[in-house]
Amino acid sequence: MKRRTAMVALAVLAVAVFAWDRWGGPATSASAIVSTAPAVRSGESGRPAGSWVGSPLPGPAGAGASANFLRPVSAAKQTASSLARDFANATQYKPLLDRLNGTAEGNTPEGQYYLYQILRACATVSDRKGGGNWASARAAQLEERRQLIATEVAENDARRSQRLAAIEQLSTDKCAGINGITMTESELSQLLRNSLAGGDPKARATTIEQEVWRERRGSGPEGRAGGTLSDAQVASLRETLASRDPEALVIAGRVLSGSFRDATVRLGPDQEPVDARAFGAAALLLACEYGYPCGANNTRVLSACAYQGQCGATTLADYLFYYGASPYEAQAMDRYRNLLRQAADSGDWSVLTVQRGARSPNAPPLGWPPPR
Repeated sequence: MKRRTAMVALAVLAVAVFAWDRWGGPATSASAIVSTAPAVRSGESGRPAGSWVGSPLPGPAGAGASANFLRPVSAAKQTASSLARDFANATQYKPLLDRLNGTAEGNTPEGQYYLYQILRACATVSDRKGGGNWASARAAQLEERRQLIATEVAENDARRSQRLAAIEQLSTDKCAGINGITMTESELSQLLRNSLAGGDPKARATTIEQEVWRERRGSGPEGRAGGTLSDAQVASLRETLASRDPEALVIAGRVLSGSFRDATVRLGPDQEPVDARAFGAAALLLACEYGYPCGANNTRVLSACAYQGQCGATTLADYLFYYGASPYEAQAMDRYRNLLRQAADSGDWSVLTVQRGARSPNAPPLGWPPPR
């Protein structure tokens, strides 16, 4: 009996030694890991510590928020004008149209830009070619999704009401009350030209984006070869980024994250070719620091909840970190954002260059995806 007991004790000891060698010590329980995770600081995201709006973000409870390095480290100077903030937060465009139409504020470069955006969205352009009625198509798509969620998602699903509420917000008709305005494409474009002539960075970035798309469409079948950027456009985009105008930053980032047939955008001291998705998102995250609307009402955040049930994020930074990016992309976004911020603060844009002569090595192959 004593011998058998000794053999059992030796076996237990051997297993313990193996476990120590294999895993480096005693296992820690899941509850212990969660309990030692840093708590969310009160006020960090407008919520009490440890609380969630709706359903929690992915990951262990209490660990998620503190791990998101895409959130601003500190509050940057808000550079968005009061008019830009009013436009971004508007649920109806009519009060803004009345405020800008024929007034001194409306005749400023920024006023002309927002008149252009409002009328572009709401006016009937009599000679517009193609494009269809996108507002009606989008409304129909949202209604189809609303009915699908209402009938197919269980009532006890915590995200059901969140998704329906997101669809309600996305379905808001911002053009309500703006009826009977008809204009030509030239009259509409003149507003953008007026804003550009006055030096508004948003108008500058929008004009370049339109030029690139026109050039792209003329570059070959379906524009698959990609557009290009002239030296003057690159210099203008750098000026746009340096302006720290939040909306201009978003548009410039969108342009520079495009695929070009004979140019590669490079960033950083080693001049690495940028990852296009990460670069565009980095410009967007920097714009958030300067006052771009990136909270719970951000269209991308609402759309992710409405269409995909990804309702745990209440800021754009949380959406990108927890839902919209791989770990590699999230780290690239953070690195790019820091480089762009440093360039904007110092005025030294030597970190951002465009190499001529070839497509980016990170660009998808021409003709991809292959035709079915």
